[in-house]
Amino acid sequence: MALCVAIFDKDNTLLYLRVKKEELPNENDLHMFLTLFGIPLLNNSYRSYGYLTNTNVKFLLVVDASNNILKDHDVRAIFKRLHTNYCNAVANPFTLLECN
Repeated sequence: MALCVAIFDKDNTLLYLRVKKEELPNENDLHMFLTLFGIPLLNNSYRSYGYLTNTNVKFLLVVDASNNILKDHDVRAIFKRLHTNYCNAVANPFTLLECN
């Protein structure tokens, strides 16, 4: 389903990165997606979606472009779960967020 998930703070510093396949975008590509934040970016290989919280934390989701079964409400549900898990992790003083 999701090929890449990234979380950026308000200063666009990478907080979390999880990549499913190695041929996916590197960190420079993720920052390029961030400049086009809010616009669903479609490439021949993958699509990117962005979610901005009230505290300017940005969630970036990259999926395979051939995945036609992923609908708008599915993307919203994924971002809602990511945001909930992020809030739980930030509220827990024993959680360490690590990038790959």
